[in-house]
Amino acid sequence: MYNNTDDNFENIKKVSSRNKYLDSPDAIARICWYYYKQDMTQSAIAKKMNTNRLKIMKILKKARDKGIVDIKIKGEYQNVLQIEQELVQKFELIDAMIIPTITNGELNTHLGIAASQYVSTILNNGDIVGIGWGDSISKTIRYLSLAHLDNFYLISFTGGASSFLREGEFVGRYSEFIRILPAPLLVSNDNVAKVIYEESEVKAIMNMWNIANYALIGIGALNQQATMLREGYITEDEFARLRQRGAVGDIMGQFFDEYGKRIPCSTDKRLIAYPIDNLKNIPNVIAVAGGEHKVKAIHSALLGRYLKILITDEKTANMVLELK
Repeated sequence: MYNNTDDNFENIKKVSSRNKYLDSPDAIARICWYYYKQDMTQSAIAKKMNTNRLKIMKILKKARDKGIVDIKIKGEYQNVLQIEQELVQKFELIDAMIIPTITNGELNTHLGIAASQYVSTILNNGDIVGIGWGDSISKTIRYLSLAHLDNFYLISFTGGASSFLREGEFVGRYSEFIRILPAPLLVSNDNVAKVIYEESEVKAIMNMWNIANYALIGIGALNQQATMLREGYITEDEFARLRQRGAVGDIMGQFFDEYGKRIPCSTDKRLIAYPIDNLKNIPNVIAVAGGEHKVKAIHSALLGRYLKILITDEKTANMVLELK
């Protein structure tokens, strides 16, 4: 006779993982905001938070009992929820998640933790997520838990992704669901790039690019802190030329100006990466980026419509909103 004890145990773990976040101060504040400030129905909130209406009812009651709700939402999340709404309206986003201004610790770590919570909340079985490149994405993967899922794919959108898609315990738990592009981010010349793109394993991953319904990307700034420059992917000469031509940032090694328009670079033909213009065809593109040095790049990426969901910090978000 079939023994379903293990399956029951796994289901219990999945529900526990989801409920743990829903009972957090962050989730409670968001649910209150959606219900009391945005007039969303409990059913709509349940769908957005990937849970059921009964759970939302219990959380709203808990918030009232604890005095969290008293016409307005109290606590440190009051301001960030208002900022989220302003970002969504101004840039026609699907959603935004803003964390309070960081006073201690490394910003990308905090953003990675927030992004991992957001991603784990919205993903469902059958979803295919394209993974971009950069430190904030690495941090997100490090803290990501998808225990509630048993049917999904994470596929690398660039070469050079193995360094962070294989880190920590993540790949040990989800190795069967991960597909890594077997190539560096940049190769020595365009002929090598052409050969790599013709490899059957690479073609198989590129075919999955076309059916991804989520993308998780970072946004790079074009300054001395730029990862592309720091890691040696572009030379000082290429960096200076890009600046002269008006480049302000990059996504997956592809550069754009202050209006979000792509700027060709000498590295383009050597780049192993998903074309960022195609991001506009993906229903849910989540960008994780923050810091004063990235404000211009984030603003320009928003103008270029490369993302539909932004995860950043309060200070960065306010500075982005102040730009024309």
